Amino acid sequence: MKKFLIIGGIVLLICLAGAVWYAYFASYSEGFRVGRVMKISRKGIFFKTWEGQLNVEGILSDKLGSVSSTWEFSVEDSRPEVIQAINKAMDANKRVKLYYEEKFYTYPWRGDTKYLITKVEILD
Repeated sequence: MKKFLIIGGIVLLICLAGAVWYAYFASYSEGFRVGRVMKISRKGIFFKTWEGQLNVEGILSDKLGSVSSTWEFSVEDSRPEVIQAINKAMDANKRVKLYYEEKFYTYPWRGDTKYLITKVEILD
């Protein structure tokens, strides 16, 4: 009986560790959004992350005119090449294609949003 409890406890710990690993590293979705970056700032007290807003150009309508919306995203501090590309696009007032991974949960050391930017493409 004691051996069964020890083996059961080990299996339970392995399953729990696997679930935590999956929730941290796995992506819920991947994709991209196109628009102009309106704002990027480094935020945080203990964990510094980059938080930004993308102006996603909207659809033209006869009655409403142009509809636009903002999309909030995060960039991990460990990705300086992404921050440099965003700053370059903002300086040149260029549109960008932001590739992202949507995570299951937000963590303070990753950013305020579930959308983590992985790659930036500057458009003409």
